[in-house]
Amino acid sequence: MAKVLVVDDDRASHDLVRAILKSLPCEIVEASHGRQGLDLLRRERPDLVLLDIDIPGMDGLELVRKIREDAAYADLPVVAVTAFAMDGDREKAMARVSRHT
Repeated sequence: MAKVLVVDDDRASHDLVRAILKSLPCEIVEASHGRQGLDLLRRERPDLVLLDIDIPGMDGLELVRKIREDAAYADLPVVAVTAFAMDGDREKAMARVSRHT
């Protein structure tokens, strides 16, 4: 069974993701901030990470950088689930992550 790590500080977002994924054969592991997400990543070894960009402490972009620094997670799919939807937000985020990897 696939394991999905959801990193988001908004309870409603957790509930929405859980509702969307409930029809799939997967286990959902949840974190509410970046540091907790990184700890759970290492302990639970998920098959997919869904994360918000704007989370407390270590933001989602920093969390992606930390994930990519570890060769064990080089192929781990990471998907941003965020309210940042203005023109150029994706490009800014990708540039910020790429600049540090």
